[in-house]
Amino acid sequence: MLITTGIISNVGVVVVCPLIGIASDKIGIRNTSMILNAASCLFMSLMVITIHTCPWMYMVLVVIENIGVAPHTMIFSLMTAFEFGKIHCASNMGFIRSGNIPLVLLEPFIVDALIRAIGFDWVFLTGSLSSAIATVAIMTLDFF
Repeated sequence: MLITTGIISNVGVVVVCPLIGIASDKIGIRNTSMILNAASCLFMSLMVITIHTCPWMYMVLVVIENIGVAPHTMIFSLMTAFEFGKIHCASNMGFIRSGNIPLVLLEPFIVDALIRAIGFDWVFLTGSLSSAIATVAIMTLDFF
């Protein structure tokens, strides 16, 4: 079943990525990123609810979440260029991405501790929380 959702997600990404590109041209890269993060927050929260109550709906949410998360790298790279300028874009992107290194190194330990402490189902809420934080951070870019 998970393989099927993965295949459907990959097909969906082929359709969704150009649409997200069009949306970012129409409403702006920041607004598009904010909408994607807010949607990700919502879908991950719903995944916690549906994993035990409605398994088929859970699989639908997995497909939607995968389709929505895939364009984040594209949007994030473009947003970096737009927010920090096109000069030294690669340096800025490298600086921002270097913040991921400690997270990638610590992530297996953090996830293991979270699963032991709160259970596998509730780990989705950490993703939902990070999407909510990203949404608020994008909304406040003009204030700082």
